[in-house]
This record gives sequence, C-alpha cells and structure tokens, in this order.
Amino acid sequence: MNKAIRFSGLIVLFTVIVFINTALSAEFIVMQGWLMDENCLKAKKTPCPLDGYTKDKLVLLAPDEEVYRIERNGVEEWKLLKAYGQLIGVKGIRDNKIITVTNIVQVTGDKKLTKA
Repeated sequence: MNKAIRFSGLIVLFTVIVFINTALSAEFIVMQGWLMDENCLKAKKTPCPLDGYTKDKLVLLAPDEEVYRIERNGVEEWKLLKAYGQLIGVKGIRDNKIITVTNIVQVTGDKKLTKA
C-alpha cells in the first residue's frame, strides 16, 4: 500500500514537471510569413500553385527564412485556401518550430493586415 502511494506520487510529480516545462516553452505570437505546404517549399516554387495544396503539411515561411509547421486550431478551410501561397499574418501559439494557429489574416500589397 505504501509503495503504491509513493509510486502514484511520483507519477503526479512527473506529470506536473512535464506540464510546466511544456507551458514555459510555448509562447503567444503574431507573425508574418508565406503559407505553403512542404512540397512547395522543397520545390522552391513561388508563388505556390493551389493544385498542390496539402492541408496536413502546411508550413509558414517567415521573412528570415525560418520554417514553422502549421497546426490549425479552429481556422476555417476557406481561409487557408484563400491565403495559400500568399503573405499572411498568423496569430497563435509557437512551440519551437510548430505554430498552433488560431487566426490568419492576409497582408495587402502595402504590408498592412486585412481580414481574410
């Protein structure tokens, strides 16, 4: 009985440490970049043709040429289709090289954000 309580305590402690570490590494961001998929990025096609759209392999190419994998969090499919291959602004949570996107907006020619 005593060993089971100690083991349960260790599991709870481990879970809390992992949760805190994950929470500290993630940050809320708003950034710009070009929305494309991994295939278009590898082929270095610009602008990316919509016929190559792969929704589960979307990436954001930032102006500093860093690449972030995009995970949707409530962003509608039509917004992604409209913004594909375009300069966009994303809002979400970045955890290393993954951005969980909560909203996207298109950037107009004068680099102002507009509602998509």
